[in-house]
Amino acid sequence: MADFRFLDLTPSSDGTIDLVLEKQEPGDPVNGHVPQYHFGITRHGVPGKVGTIRFRVGTAEQLPFPGHIGYEVDPSHRGNHYAERACRILVPLVRAHGFSGVLLTCRPDNLASRRTMERLGARLLGQFEVPATHEMYPKYAKDGGAPILRFEWRVEDHAPRA
Repeated sequence: MADFRFLDLTPSSDGTIDLVLEKQEPGDPVNGHVPQYHFGITRHGVPGKVGTIRFRVGTAEQLPFPGHIGYEVDPSHRGNHYAERACRILVPLVRAHGFSGVLLTCRPDNLASRRTMERLGARLLGQFEVPATHEMYPKYAKDGGAPILRFEWRVEDHAPRA
């Protein structure tokens, strides 16, 4: 992605949560990393982060394992659909970078993340093994394997949820 540039178009709010740009990280082709945006998730008008979300821009051999979008919500703030809302807020940025669909992944036992992807309308592509050579392997390795579920979210079909 030699001609890649970060866009000034940054998502902000849906009235319930805000995304605050924390940093823009350039790609590292040697390690298979693509450029990415990092956002803090905050409750609208309330100081303090409740989580984070990243949008990885591009394609790379390693990308199907972490996906284009990755999110985490602090345990004390889970159950409020903040991850789903944050993903929806990212749609204009995702589209501006030319994506009509993005990959999302989670561990098979992460039912909350899987439910978030289902609420987004993402389609399950299947279960895959993270290769032992991938940097994510130690985090996902369990009982002799490192499975992930991979979903595709078609943002072109995105409609705001009330």
